[in-house]
Amino acid sequence: MLKVDRMLACLARELALRNVVYPRQIANAKLTQAVADRELLALQEVIDALTALRAMGLAHRDGDLDSATLARGVMRNLGLEKIPLP
Repeated sequence: MLKVDRMLACLARELALRNVVYPRQIANAKLTQAVADRELLALQEVIDALTALRAMGLAHRDGDLDSATLARGVMRNLGLEKIPLP
């Protein structure tokens, strides 16, 4: 499993690449501005969510993003910690 920092670095590289590629695709009528904006926003939201999970202690900087720990943390934050996980 990838470490959280490696995931964030990969996402940041992808966002930077799209910020270079999308304007050319828009200029060549291969992509609309609306689609580009939607895709860039979605990618930024993924980055923000993973960063927030790390800040909440659910994803450690140098550790794996453990799905069971993540699920327990989300359930705790929603007040559902009494429901057993498989």
